[in-house]
Amino acid sequence: MTKPTVLWKHLAQTVWATSAVLILTAGSGCGTSTGAPTASPATTDAAPTLDAAALLEGEEHSLEKPELKVGFIKLTDCAPIVIAKELGYFEAEGLSVTVEAQANWKVLLDRVISGELDGAHMLAGQPIAATIGFGTKAHIVTAFSMDLNGNAITVSKKIWEAMQAADPKLNSPTPPHPITADALKVVADAQKAAGTPLNLGMVFPVSTHNYELRYWLAAAGI
Repeated sequence: MTKPTVLWKHLAQTVWATSAVLILTAGSGCGTSTGAPTASPATTDAAPTLDAAALLEGEEHSLEKPELKVGFIKLTDCAPIVIAKELGYFEAEGLSVTVEAQANWKVLLDRVISGELDGAHMLAGQPIAATIGFGTKAHIVTAFSMDLNGNAITVSKKIWEAMQAADPKLNSPTPPHPITADALKVVADAQKAAGTPLNLGMVFPVSTHNYELRYWLAAAGI
């Protein structure tokens, strides 16, 4: 395999189990025990460090920064951040948090790296890609995973009806799941022959959405 191919495979295997994570920048209020090294997750010249032993022992931690700005994308993955804001969980921990919707994943990542955002809801593949230099290079730490997949591959009504015609088992209000792309292969081949190949979209190159869609298609030979 070429180096890019190996890198792509590594990213896909790493992010498969989760699609969204919470990222915190240096001095973002996560807190450290007295005298412990501080986390420096979004820097370009030093590896991040945390006093893991102190955290496990439950030592008292002081707030590094009580006022925070956290970015998110308007997806269900952002629910933990929004709920924590609306129900006062941040305030209960002594944090004054502003949550701010971002235009897209690239803008969100850039603003975390630049320090404009103290933290963000992010695609699981983004901190990995940034840390190893796939695109923008920066050391980033994942605070915790916010979901475990739950994505769906959706086709248009026109394509779905063509898939049903290709596979009668799909012609039901409750077709058997999981649905493979075998019927879509018939449709894809027909449209390619007609000069109108299928046009499929995904949100970001290192997103689980991208890897899942590619895997689903490849399994059917598309």
